[in-house]
Amino acid sequence: MRFDQLAPVAANKIHGMPFDQVHKLIYKGQPNFLNMPLPKAYSEDIPADILSTLEINETLLDLYGFLQKVAVGLEQAIWDQEDNDGDFATQFKETEKFLRVVLCELLTALEGRGVAKRPDVTRDVLKDEDRRMDHTGAQSRDFKILREYITVLDYTVKALSHFMTHLS
Repeated sequence: MRFDQLAPVAANKIHGMPFDQVHKLIYKGQPNFLNMPLPKAYSEDIPADILSTLEINETLLDLYGFLQKVAVGLEQAIWDQEDNDGDFATQFKETEKFLRVVLCELLTALEGRGVAKRPDVTRDVLKDEDRRMDHTGAQSRDFKILREYITVLDYTVKALSHFMTHLS
């Protein structure tokens, strides 16, 4: 199951309602550790005036950093699923594999353009208080991580499509 299929299934199973409804009713904002200043939120487009100001090297660096933070959160979500015999451990692991591919592609793009990487995001970006949560808190955090992952991937596709159109 792909990550974009996982979110609606997980929302329905855990909350008994569609993903978009869970997003609107329950979960606002990003988990603190993500702290990603994306110029869009879940299910929103990137405003044209923002797209026109994006610079490819900085955007690639930002995307790589954002997705490294998501990877830390996704790793914790997998551990939660494994520790609690969660219904979605396998799907979260598949999502993590896809994320690794995207990170590799972004790193390849950065190296191909001769852009120096920023320091890597480390696991300690996710503080202990954000790791050690009760079941309900962990579900909320994990839902937000998955939602932000979808948001960053959507931003990635739209920003890179913009560059392909305007740089060729």
